[in-house]
Amino acid sequence: MTGKEKIESFEEKIEISNPIRNNIIMHNGEKYLMQKLAELATKNGGHILEVGFGMHLSADAVQSNPNVLSHTIIEVHPIQYEKALEWAKLQNKETNIILGDWIKILPFTDKKFDGVVHDTHLDTNIDKFLNYIKPNCKQGTVIAFFEYPKFDLRFNGYRVTIPKDEWETIPYKDNIHFESNQFELKYTTFNGDDFYSEKIINKLLWV
Repeated sequence: MTGKEKIESFEEKIEISNPIRNNIIMHNGEKYLMQKLAELATKNGGHILEVGFGMHLSADAVQSNPNVLSHTIIEVHPIQYEKALEWAKLQNKETNIILGDWIKILPFTDKKFDGVVHDTHLDTNIDKFLNYIKPNCKQGTVIAFFEYPKFDLRFNGYRVTIPKDEWETIPYKDNIHFESNQFELKYTTFNGDDFYSEKIINKLLWV
């Protein structure tokens, strides 16, 4: 997304409207997936960066972790940004909402994060994200992606079994990536120099 799209929000989904077809950005059937994505990124607690606010499914999960100290969110779409500002007023943790495209905002000059949640829609710059976020990482920082479309040996696969009652509500559940109510999240860890996968346990995790 560029932030200029016309979007519509419903109780169960957010979608981009156009005369030909509606492109669903997020659906409530992804709630369990978003919780697992947040769990990956917040396992160290501390200071968390989230890229993409969406339906605040992962944001709610970040806020629910008692070990999280602060929560920074970058949101590219002005409508979702305004919703994020309202949502932030109801949170107990230090929360900072930033409007804009992450590639124009990162890296921050004065921040280090313990974990990062990345979930953007049709992000054409996604393969550049690790280079941009690296200056804001500590040793052990976990970067968790909802999806990462390119093969990269630095990533671990974390396969989640979506509860059937949620999975059955997802309009795009027939997509190969959601086959048999399972979906693979991606994550990597910063070692102080570069990102790496957990070679010793380089296998899919089923939850």
